[in-house]
Amino acid sequence: MNFTDQKIKVLFISHSSAMAGAERSLLLLLSNIDRNRFEPIVLFPKVGPLKELVESSNIQTYIVHYVWWARVDNIKIPFKNIRGFRFYLKKEILAIKKIIKIIKKEKIDIVYTNTSVITIGAVAAYITKKPHIWHIREIIPDNPDLKYFLPNKIVLNFIVKYSNIVIVNSKFTAYQFSNIKNYNKKIRIVYNAVKFDSQNVQNNNSIISDKVSQNDWLVSVIGTLLKAKSQEDAIYAINIAKQKIPNIKLLVVGGGDNKYKDYLQNIVTSLKLDNRVLFLGFRNDVSLIIKKSNVILTTSLMEPFGNVTLEAMQYGVPIIGVNTGGTKEIITDGIDGFLVSPHSPEMIAEKLLLLYENPEIANKLALAGKKTIAQKFNLNNYIQAIEKIIESFF
Repeated sequence: MNFTDQKIKVLFISHSSAMAGAERSLLLLLSNIDRNRFEPIVLFPKVGPLKELVESSNIQTYIVHYVWWARVDNIKIPFKNIRGFRFYLKKEILAIKKIIKIIKKEKIDIVYTNTSVITIGAVAAYITKKPHIWHIREIIPDNPDLKYFLPNKIVLNFIVKYSNIVIVNSKFTAYQFSNIKNYNKKIRIVYNAVKFDSQNVQNNNSIISDKVSQNDWLVSVIGTLLKAKSQEDAIYAINIAKQKIPNIKLLVVGGGDNKYKDYLQNIVTSLKLDNRVLFLGFRNDVSLIIKKSNVILTTSLMEPFGNVTLEAMQYGVPIIGVNTGGTKEIITDGIDGFLVSPHSPEMIAEKLLLLYENPEIANKLALAGKKTIAQKFNLNNYIQAIEKIIESFF
């Protein structure tokens, strides 16, 4: 530990500079970590909104160009042949050398890698003999949208072997490591959180879209457009529910895989739902959209956790989620939300109609959801758990 300033200097390495779920959780940590005990320094692969927000909190940042050891459908990374492997290896070695220089220059005490898709933090920490924490926020095996260049077992083994502690965001995320040697000694479950704020910081008079009217009964599904998110189930549910909810509209919020978006758009067109299903793309006003929605859906088939679920419950909006993954660790069916079977638009439509016809049930779920957030998924629990893990090395 660097005793000259009595602070633990932590090098946080972000896999991107965008503002998706993993990045938002990292920002929440960086914005609320005790700066009297910790000095965060953050590494990014390029400029972006996350980097700007981190710097606005007076946190030192660096840019080092590094590549992922995984591929998503909308980010093509060459690794199909020897030439592609050499390209990756060259980039990786160059990035590691730069990170080692930063570790020495800043007298870093501990390295903290956010998400599984980058390895440079683990390797640089190993070479410099610094403790390494790896925060895993995604599912690796059988993920249709995230393909690693090496077999899944090798990836999982590497993460455990080259980390002192592996933080996961749910029991579901932890389970993928259950066959890896020594996983029990290294895995720590830390649920994500939202900052509890009962006040509406956004202007409720703001317009979501010129295609949305005050009379619309809004259902929103929010998240990156990916196969594993299964947004088509929400579309099929709206098609069923429209028969008894004449003013229902679905807001599909998020960017992502263009091929999958085209697939969803084709479903909408074939069902003649173009006036009922609106693709809003990536939005910076997600909290406003949640607050203006009557119901939030989460249709993901393998959700590691679910920040949108937390936000909906925080703002008192009824949530309907698929009974899989981390979602079922958040929602207690019939108490603070509803759980439905995977690929069950009929069940979703049934729950939508129940909430539409019974506002008192919606209010009951909303109040219980707020209570769940305040008690179980509050900011203090999240921050203190991670601070305790970092301090355990010293």
